Amino acid sequence: MTISASKPGTGQNLLTDTTITLARQTNARIQGLIAQAPDLQARYETARKIIRAFRRPSFYEVSQKCNLWCEGCYYFENDKRQVVGNEMSDDGWDAFFAAEHDRGVSMAYLVGAEPSLYPHRLRAATKNIRYGKIGTNGTVVIPRDISFRIGISVWGNETDDAVLRGARCCARPCGIIPATPAP
Repeated sequence: MTISASKPGTGQNLLTDTTITLARQTNARIQGLIAQAPDLQARYETARKIIRAFRRPSFYEVSQKCNLWCEGCYYFENDKRQVVGNEMSDDGWDAFFAAEHDRGVSMAYLVGAEPSLYPHRLRAATKNIRYGKIGTNGTVVIPRDISFRIGISVWGNETDDAVLRGARCCARPCGIIPATPAP
């Protein structure tokens, strides 16, 4: 279904006009607040930089393999874990993330079964996209030259972790149990 909102006989789009009007009103209100409290200017500029970084995010499933088999994992909901389809070559990943850069992606979310098993793919993303976050189980060291933020999944306490994930993973990211070096 297509919704059209134009002024009859003008060809102008009312939605665009409304958006522009609201943006101008919002900007005027912000500038008024800053005029009343000039110390807000620096905080406002910082917020604008952060918002720009997240303007064009994209999610990437960069792996189909994992070193764990966790109960309830969203990625492996059935026995398909054993079947790994064709995956791109390292050169393919380099070209893919270069194209994503050209497309204007500003924030990469790298997930999949276990992205840390493929450091080259993570490097290809960091080389081409300024900001990013890697979702990992925390059992494999992500090399320091991969500059994205890291989100580590934790499944309860140490006992639950061992039962639900098949390994004591909770302690690894904290350095209590040594992590496996990246391949």
